[in-house]
Amino acid sequence: MIFKGIITNNEGNPIDDCYVLLINSASEEVINYAVPNVKGEYFINIHNKKLTNVKIKCQGLAYKTETQLLKIDKELANYIVNFKLTSREIKLDEVIVIFDRVAVKVKNDTVEYDVTKFKRLEDRKIINVLKNMPGIQVDERIGLIQYKGKPIETLLLDGDNLFGKSYSIGARNISSDIVDKVEAIEDYHDNKLKKGLKKSDKVVLNLKFKKDKFKVSGEVAVGGGKDSHLVNANIINLSSDIKGFGVFNFNNISVNQTPFQKETYAIENREEIENATIDFFNESSITQTSIFPRSYINNIKFGSISNLLKVTDKIKIKNAISYFNDNYQYSFLSRNNIEINNEAFLTSNKTSNSAIPIFISMANEVDIDLSNNSILKYSNRIVDNKNDFDQINLQNEENVFETQINHSKLYYQQNLSFTKKISNNDLIELNIFNSNDFRKQSIDILNQEDIFFNGNIFNNESFDNRRNIFFSDILYLKKMDNWNFEFIVRHRLDTENFKINTISNRYDYQFKNNTTNFITTTNFEKNKKFRLTGKIDIGFSKRELQNDFDNVRLNQDDFFVNSEFKMKFKFDSKSNLSLNFENKNKLNDNYYLFSNPILIDSRTITSNISSLEFQKRWKTYINFSHYDLLRQSSFTFLSSYEEIKNSIVAEQEITEDINIITYFQIPQNRKDINLLASKTFFVDYIDNKISLNSNANFSRYFNALNGSDISQVWSAIYNTNIEINSAFKGFFNYKSNIGLTYIENKQENSNTFFNSTLNARLEAIFQFTKKSYSKIENELLLPRGNGFDKNQLFIDFSFNHKGKNIEYFILSRNLLNKSSFNQISVTEFSTSVFSSNLFDRYIIFGLNYNF
Repeated sequence: MIFKGIITNNEGNPIDDCYVLLINSASEEVINYAVPNVKGEYFINIHNKKLTNVKIKCQGLAYKTETQLLKIDKELANYIVNFKLTSREIKLDEVIVIFDRVAVKVKNDTVEYDVTKFKRLEDRKIINVLKNMPGIQVDERIGLIQYKGKPIETLLLDGDNLFGKSYSIGARNISSDIVDKVEAIEDYHDNKLKKGLKKSDKVVLNLKFKKDKFKVSGEVAVGGGKDSHLVNANIINLSSDIKGFGVFNFNNISVNQTPFQKETYAIENREEIENATIDFFNESSITQTSIFPRSYINNIKFGSISNLLKVTDKIKIKNAISYFNDNYQYSFLSRNNIEINNEAFLTSNKTSNSAIPIFISMANEVDIDLSNNSILKYSNRIVDNKNDFDQINLQNEENVFETQINHSKLYYQQNLSFTKKISNNDLIELNIFNSNDFRKQSIDILNQEDIFFNGNIFNNESFDNRRNIFFSDILYLKKMDNWNFEFIVRHRLDTENFKINTISNRYDYQFKNNTTNFITTTNFEKNKKFRLTGKIDIGFSKRELQNDFDNVRLNQDDFFVNSEFKMKFKFDSKSNLSLNFENKNKLNDNYYLFSNPILIDSRTITSNISSLEFQKRWKTYINFSHYDLLRQSSFTFLSSYEEIKNSIVAEQEITEDINIITYFQIPQNRKDINLLASKTFFVDYIDNKISLNSNANFSRYFNALNGSDISQVWSAIYNTNIEINSAFKGFFNYKSNIGLTYIENKQENSNTFFNSTLNARLEAIFQFTKKSYSKIENELLLPRGNGFDKNQLFIDFSFNHKGKNIEYFILSRNLLNKSSFNQISVTEFSTSVFSSNLFDRYIIFGLNYNF
């Protein structure tokens, strides 16, 4: 039977921002649904011949709901039912959207998703389900979650903030079986006293758990195969006064989904990264890991426990402790074709890296509601990190270098915050922050002759660093009708002392940055549709650098003005347009302060021409977004332009054996243009969700190579990605992704270097029964110039069968047992071919017990 019609308003104009439900009158069950096209036409096709009476309901956020009763005549195959809808006043109250594949509830700044409507049999963890929800984007590789293009602040558990910014551990490990709803909450404030006084751009996700589940639950997975093992366990406590979550993982199957994965750690611990001492070997080839997951060969031991205790209604205590240990290897071959100043030469490396990182971290937080209008919060965090790196490198098929780097680091920070709401429209806040970072590093070349440069010997160096940061600020927040004003007075003292020891010399550096600034922010909001924000930061910075190598003391005093202006226009509940302009004075990273040459690996020596000048940055962007949760569709467009004065340039002297790099500032402006467009939509008649993403980045920067003058470099990077995922109800589903990257680099007065890469992935999912399913994943990666190459094709397989409390599984990766993978990279002066070694094929048999 076919049900169709046209939906119009009282003026006869077609309506498409609504939906039609076909309901069984006897059972009130929603049989099917339809969303009208731009002409207001809808179409529903069903095959149920037992129906006798149905309701056809048409409803939308901006219209009064209309319902028509229809008696089914078995002699008729087509029914025409038209609707004329009356507009109604939109209130920010609860609106329920329910149909076969989507269950979304909207209320004020919160959108609630019904997990059962988005969960498939293979979606074992909540992060897998989140990826199916409209408006939510998930990077499963690093655990990053975004809502409507904004990274979320944290993942709440029934409204409680257990994880803080380190939420990936919960998203990756919480079972989807115990979660009932997911709430996306906009205008989120981690300090509840600020709610209503100012608009926040922060967003969080809140997991609401099933009430019929035990307060304590968890799972234990154990698997093994030839030379492979996997042990994973987690436990969660959801009591009203005590919440806790524990995870333990041991594996050597090249999987690292812990918070200590490099990219995840950098995102979740940005404050620590920004406050850290100089890492002299951050750019060393010895400390690098592969960005290609199949080249990561590991042996992880990880454990983490997080707890939140509500001592009373006014006092909460939160703590977390984690341990991480790994033993990983990464091996590759590289051949580099280098062309500089019309001279060409080749270099090669056969490299084997290994590392044994150990992390122990602990965080504590105490929140005290002193009264209904005042909050006191204290938090601290300590991280102890040790890492031993080893590299064996055959250079140019002639010389073998074995190099070791030893690294130890102790970081500690604490923060005290007091907030007092003076009246319904006034608030004052005091913050005091302190961090200390201690780092020791050393490098040793063990089995080769000394490396000489400018009469100096390089084969053994050590570094001893200490950085201390203290800042305090006082904030006053005032709301007046459509306006709110924020005033901050801040003082920051940043000191770093580092010692560099070589075979023949010791160099001491002392850096101090003393900054005082006054920040004022003004927000104007009209009818919840238009918001204007202006921010002015006026300050004075006094900087000093004592440099023993050059035997000089640098001093720099500056008044500075930073500014930011934002305008946001909300067309309706779905569409927003944002404009932004910012001007910022920023210091260079402390890494660029030392001036004596240091060895960072057997091929590279670096140094700097020290400078205390500010980098001056100007950035503007325009962003349009449209999110229609009803249609499971979205469109975003972002265009940005950034210009940097006093940027850092690398002067390089490159030979077949060594690369000498000197960094320094130049007055010329670096320029970057970025364009991004994204479109996601659901095609109902073929039950497929399609995502299209395209990005283009254009840059102009500078370098200096082998004694030449400073030259301009132009770079263009294009990325296009198409993802198609099915939502069939039957035996078979699939997830597919194809991406193309094209890179073009050109240096002034030289040839252009090109590169492109094709990445195609297909995952086929077979559901044999309600409890059994299998997945076959194919991945193809082709560098530029390659036709189809079976050596670039990778196949993985898994099978799962669910019992009442036990799930049996088979997991296999790299079924074709490929031993290496080729990649090509280009710069403005070279083309490099990398051949990375891969982990061996493994097959694991195991079981997972839920309790």
